[in-house]
Amino acid sequence: VYLSFGFHPSRADSHSGHPRLFEQLRHFLAHERAVAVGEVGLDYRPSCSERTKERQRLIFRGMLRVALELRKPVVVHCRGFGRPEAEHDCLEILKDELPQLFPIHRHCFTG
Repeated sequence: VYLSFGFHPSRADSHSGHPRLFEQLRHFLAHERAVAVGEVGLDYRPSCSERTKERQRLIFRGMLRVALELRKPVVVHCRGFGRPEAEHDCLEILKDELPQLFPIHRHCFTG
């Protein structure tokens, strides 16, 4: 059994912005059977506020930075519920934070 560790974007409002989230992620990913970061990404439900979207983007960026630092592939969650905004934001963040050939798995990607 191998594991991935991440932070589902629908939980962004439960995150207080404390950096311990990323410390804990590094701790879990140090396990020999931890093989990826994820699932992480964006989930722009119709009821999602701009504040929640911003939190999702910040957490996603932080998770990608940890993945790059530890050289772990990323399991991406990106759901826009029929609107292209989530996919656009997701791709822009991926381009900003990761090298072009960095390994990703599109777990939930509606674009």
